Amino acid sequence: MEKRHFLIDCDTGTDDAIAIFATLGNQSDTVEVVGISSVNGNVQEHYTSENNLRLSEYLGYSHPVSRGASEPLFPRGNYYNDTHGQKGLFGIELPACKKIINFQIRMHLSSFYIYPKKI
Repeated sequence: MEKRHFLIDCDTGTDDAIAIFATLGNQSDTVEVVGISSVNGNVQEHYTSENNLRLSEYLGYSHPVSRGASEPLFPRGNYYNDTHGQKGLFGIELPACKKIINFQIRMHLSSFYIYPKKI
């Protein structure tokens, strides 16, 4: 069976953190996560980006992590903190990244060139 490549694009709050954990833990000869990008949504984008970096390193993965949209297409008002807490993980503090990780701003586009017709 041909390997399937996935780019996870999410607004990492508690729900997305669980999905990322499950997805990364189930990679195999047929499934590979090629990167994670973050967007504004459950919480502000700078928190979702940090959540993706911390979660990836905490779980021992070194795939690319990129920053996505900092503002939603359709603003919903001040909804932060209600469901996912201020930083998105409802008070769970993952360890700070041990190394400096540079966000790969253009990872979205490069992934499509590296894996044409496969993402």
